[in-house]
Parts: sequence; C-alpha cells; structure tokens
Amino acid sequence: MEEPGERTGYPPSRPVRRILLVVLAALFALLLVAFLLLVVAPALRDPVRFFTARRSERFEVTFEEAEDRGAALVQPLRVTGYRGPDPGRPGVAFDAYWSRPVEAEGPSFAVVVLGGIRTGREVMRLVTARPETARLGVFITLDYPYDGPRSFRGLEMLPWIPRVREALFDGVEAVRLAVDFLLSRTEVDPSRIVLLGGSLGAFYVVDAGALDHRPAAVVAVMGGGDLTTLFEVNLRSGGYVGTRLLSVPVAGLLGLLVRPLEPLRLAHLISPVPYVQISATGDERIPEASSRALFESAREPKRLVWMESAHVLPGREEIIEEMIERALAELRTLDLIDPD
Repeated sequence: MEEPGERTGYPPSRPVRRILLVVLAALFALLLVAFLLLVVAPALRDPVRFFTARRSERFEVTFEEAEDRGAALVQPLRVTGYRGPDPGRPGVAFDAYWSRPVEAEGPSFAVVVLGGIRTGREVMRLVTARPETARLGVFITLDYPYDGPRSFRGLEMLPWIPRVREALFDGVEAVRLAVDFLLSRTEVDPSRIVLLGGSLGAFYVVDAGALDHRPAAVVAVMGGGDLTTLFEVNLRSGGYVGTRLLSVPVAGLLGLLVRPLEPLRLAHLISPVPYVQISATGDERIPEASSRALFESAREPKRLVWMESAHVLPGREEIIEEMIERALAELRTLDLIDPD
C-alpha cells in the first residue's frame, strides 16, 4: 500500500522538471560556447595569423648516434620547439632523421621531406637506398608531432580528438622547425633548401611554404585542395561511412575542425618562391578536381606535372621511384641541385 506523499511510478514534479530543463539548457549552452570558441573561432581566423601565433621562439635538438650507410651518414634527431620562456613546457616536439653525404665538399643542397604519419624512418631508408640521391645533399625526414594511438575502435577516439587536432596544426610548425635546424648547420647551403611533401605531407609543405619564404622551392606530391571534399571522398572510399547522408555532415565537421590547414587559403602566398605540384591521374584518394583546384590557387612561378599512376603509398615502390625521379628532375630545372 502506497504511503501518503509517495509518487512511485509517476513523472517528476514540475519543480524537478524545471531544474532538469535548466541543467540541460546550461549544459547545451556550455557545449555551444566551447564549440564556438574551440572550433568555429579558429576556423574563421586568418590562417597566417593563426599559425604565426603558434610559432616557436626557440628550439633544441637532441642527437642520437650516427650510422654510416655508405653514401651518407644518417642520424636520428629529436626536435623540440618552445613557444614561451618556460623550458619545461615545449610547444612542439617530433622525431626526425637527417642524412649528409660522406664526401660532401662545402655547403649542400638540402630537402625537408614529409610523408605519411610515422614514415620518417622509412622515407630516409628510401633516400639512402639510392646512393646517387643520398649524395646530392642533406635530407631531413620528419615524423609528425603526435605520440598517441594510430587506430581507434568505436568511440575510443573521442578523448583523443583535441590532441590529434593539435598535432595536425603542429605539423606546419614542425616543417618550419626543420628549416630552422637546417639553417643552423654549416653543411647546408641556406639558399638551396627545398620543402618536399608527399600524400599527407603535401598539404603541410604548401601551408609551411606559404608562411615561410626561406626555402627556395616547394614541391607537393599528390596533394589537393578543399579538405571537406577530400574527407568526404575518403570516408566513403575507405569504408568508414557507407552513405553520403552521413559522410557529408561528418566531412563538413572535420573540415571545420581543421580549416586553418586548408591549402586553398594559403597556396597563393607561396609566390614568389617556385611551386611544383606532382599529381597522379589515377589517384584514388585525391580527385583530379581537388588537385587542379590546389594548383590553380597557387600563383606563378608554378608548374604542374602529371604521373600516370595511383596514389603514392608505402610499398608502391614503382610509384615512389617515379615520384623521386620526377621531383629531382624539377629541382634540376630550377638549378637547385649541383650538376653531375
């Protein structure tokens, strides 16, 4: 028998409902403010100012033991950039590998190379596996400034989204810190530093080259513009999202989250530094329209080279070999590589 005053099985009283509605409204307001401050505000901000505010004031390099690979010495590095006076709070930190010719005479041509995530070691292996390439000059290959998981299941990624986003933004600064490092070395000719990025790295050398005119050329291999469209294409082709009904809004949100990186907003600023774009006719990840949009957004001097191939990925040795040959040929045309 129900005691007087009990409401078992009945909806909450009106005062309780009002409190719940107020709490829910407050939570929604907080989430909206956080979304506006953390996502929309950076997306609307001028990208040059956005990345300039993230520039390191100084950097430090930790060297590991060098390895003789015949044509070149290879040495792992740990590069740390500091955005403030406190040495205990680094802004950007990443691993890299640099090689220098064993028989170099005087300052050399130098290349900052950026590929996919955690491919710095593999890219350096590809460089030193071609002695004729390793002898050309100094190479530094980068890993991205991210040390978290590479894959996630279900909602596991949610707590990592802020860190992944910061790492994506820090990739631009990593390229610029690599240039800082090269300019500090007597082995490097400061007038012949080149940025070369393939696949994901192509976006970063475009953005870094737009912000930093110290390099003598920017070479983007199999990159494109319009990040929202690229997200949407790759979400569906990779099987992450099955229908456009879901892929379009998800891609739109992702594009908004990383909008400061949009190369279409920055590529025109690379000029007057020469810009070379190498794209693939059969690229399954970068549609031709995206490749052309990126090239058209850049200003002269620029050059577009087409390869009849699929997207460059680890293990596609023939594509990688052709990519290297095409890139070196373009740099020779620009007189940045010493004649044989």
